[in-house]
Amino acid sequence: MRDPFPVAPMVLRDAPAVVVARATLGATVYFDDVARWAREGAALTLRALLALAPPGSLRWCDTSARDGWMPFDEETTPRLLASLDPTGRALPRHGLRARVVDDAGAPSTGWVYREHGPRHGAAFGYVQVFLPDDRADDLLQFVLTVGQSLPLLACVGGHTAAWNTAHRATAFMALRPWCRRYLGLDAQDPDVAGRRAHEALPGTSWLTLLGPALQGRLPPDAGLDAPWSEPVTVLPLNHGALVRAGDAPTLGDANTLLYPRAYAEVAHRLAPLLPEEPPEFPAWDADAKETAAWMRRFTAPEGWR
Repeated sequence: MRDPFPVAPMVLRDAPAVVVARATLGATVYFDDVARWAREGAALTLRALLALAPPGSLRWCDTSARDGWMPFDEETTPRLLASLDPTGRALPRHGLRARVVDDAGAPSTGWVYREHGPRHGAAFGYVQVFLPDDRADDLLQFVLTVGQSLPLLACVGGHTAAWNTAHRATAFMALRPWCRRYLGLDAQDPDVAGRRAHEALPGTSWLTLLGPALQGRLPPDAGLDAPWSEPVTVLPLNHGALVRAGDAPTLGDANTLLYPRAYAEVAHRLAPLLPEEPPEFPAWDADAKETAAWMRRFTAPEGWR
């Protein structure tokens, strides 16, 4: 029998059925060539997640074309895919959102897909998947599938925080102490980070997939081919290079002195790609630049205590 996952979900005090934030396994992929993703990516990634999710776990779906959640089952899949068919539409589709999840608040298993057109800056998009904490091999398989299939800027995957979009500020208040304790826990705010993903890497984790543009910005003497001290592997893919920090993801619980050394080495190697001033997470201390301090928790640990 496995030990229970140590991070309990955060729920609303007055409505304990509403999950505000949850630690799970997940990956966030930021698109390159958003129009190609619009043609191919939604269907490919949804089918990949459906093949990996525990049977019967996905219960709800919604899209930006309708108001509210509807039940999800095998018969729903063709209708959802048909609604995402881009034929005859301008690409990318500004504001398009589609979700398939086990929990309508903060999922432990799910798929979230977004496209943003170039109305207020460059077009961008992302897909997030979430899987239970015992599905690390499945998460790796998903990231490999994406990296072999579609152009991307970056992908960050491992233990991650799923959060309730209806309670964004409250969720990030909950994430702050989690991120202080669990150094291996990632957090993404992709609707914000996606606007700058072409400029900088939005984080590092167990799985960090770099697209060609980011790879090309690493110093020649400290690139991915340079020797590693920890059990870090680099796997070339059709659309980037996957940096894997160890055989399995770890939370890096500071309370038990479990320091994730492989994560730290990856963070140090990829530090030139991280943003100097990332967008601040809601409810974190902007004056103290806490988001930047957290993002550099391995390379400048004195700033994140």
